[in-house]
Amino acid sequence: MRYLVDTQALIWFADDNSRLSSRAKDLIKNPDNEIFVSQFSYVEIAIKIAVRKISLEKGLISLIENSQIQRIMTLAIEHSHILAYSEIPLLEDHKDPFDRMILATALVEGLPIITFDEKFSWYPDLIKVEW
Repeated sequence: MRYLVDTQALIWFADDNSRLSSRAKDLIKNPDNEIFVSQFSYVEIAIKIAVRKISLEKGLISLIENSQIQRIMTLAIEHSHILAYSEIPLLEDHKDPFDRMILATALVEGLPIITFDEKFSWYPDLIKVEW
């Protein structure tokens, strides 16, 4: 199977954080699965580090390198992702541009999202959520 890992799940996986569900960890570590991360997730992390909303003990470069070692493939931001972003219904309680871009990427690529964020489940007609 092929999956898109969301930003927080990626960080928790890299940190071996206990908040990552065992199912999510198994999906990411399963060598039979292809795991992807949106390039936009790295942008989100860089922005949140810059505004001091999050910190990474080993830094962003280490996270990216570790993701590559763990065979997590980066999906570049494509025009099709941006166009899909503009078509996703804007829900009053879910305006986060990072989440919406990850959602658009999953939609275009036909990938279920590995995420703990319940707001992704508000789009059952668009994507499947795994946790």
